[in-house]
Amino acid sequence: MASSLAVSIAGLHAEWSDRRLAEHLTGAVLPLFAKQHALPAWAAPVAIQIRKSSAVFKCVFGSKAFAIKILGPHRFDRYRTISEFNKLLDLRLKDPAQKSMAVPRPVSVIPDMAVIATEWVDGPTLEFFIKSAGQERRLAAFGAALRWLRKFHAIAEPQARKFRPRSVLKHFDVARARHRQHVPFADNRFQIAAEELQRLAQEFEGTSVPWPLLHYDANCRNFIFDGKRVFGFDFRNDVRGDPLQDYARLLVEADLQVPAAERVKSDWLIDKSLLSCMVKNLDKAEAGHLMPRLRIHLLSRGLLKYFGLIKLPPSEDKAELVERLLSVLEAVATREATLSPAAA
Repeated sequence: MASSLAVSIAGLHAEWSDRRLAEHLTGAVLPLFAKQHALPAWAAPVAIQIRKSSAVFKCVFGSKAFAIKILGPHRFDRYRTISEFNKLLDLRLKDPAQKSMAVPRPVSVIPDMAVIATEWVDGPTLEFFIKSAGQERRLAAFGAALRWLRKFHAIAEPQARKFRPRSVLKHFDVARARHRQHVPFADNRFQIAAEELQRLAQEFEGTSVPWPLLHYDANCRNFIFDGKRVFGFDFRNDVRGDPLQDYARLLVEADLQVPAAERVKSDWLIDKSLLSCMVKNLDKAEAGHLMPRLRIHLLSRGLLKYFGLIKLPPSEDKAELVERLLSVLEAVATREATLSPAAA
């Protein structure tokens, strides 16, 4: 791909593939970025993640390393790119010492290429701590990520909304329709969870819930923990909703990664220590109507995760994760639990 700024971003996104991204990155983005910042030649970029929403590369210029993020096709918009970059600046200003809500330092934005560059933050992700660090360090990292989310939820003026079932059910309905021809829905546990989600959402309609800004992609790969503080990244900058959406997503993702031999199952078959840690880290405003809200968002997030897992190639790991997830979904759908911020 040509290195000119006249590169067609529409043409790039016509084939959102590793090859096209690599050509765009090395042929257009990096030459411009290096020129803007008077940087030396770069080493071969390393792809960190490539998804529909964005692609992230580690790019090293001499002794300096950066994370280069290219927004995906459905998110490409020069104003959205600028807005995401400005959100990083805003978060740095709100926490100058970078102790409670650390984010990577924003370096540069190239709106016409949908590119955001930040400093590279070295350190293990939360995923590493959940999978490999043992319970004490696992809970320390998980709790730190939860506190980061709680701080993030509080950065904008608080709002409250009446709960509307459609706010939760629309993503599930779209995903079920999209996967109808490919995903087996015959497992009774799936049906039980789907029906209970519908029932709970309708029953909870009209109840007032907190409505802050959300991270909206709170998975274990989007937090880095250096032992003292957490860096959060890859968040959306314009989505509001129930904060339990973020917490439930992180809990579902983390629970699936705890080694089977180390899991102590709660009544919901979710790892008991992770569930307790999450509940204890909620503030009073977030914890209202905790049981129905948490069940709604655990079911919603778990069902969406099921669609993602079922598409993976067959393997023993996939079979174990699907079985674990379906068992959790059935337990959340059919069992009550006593949970409170003070005692879990």
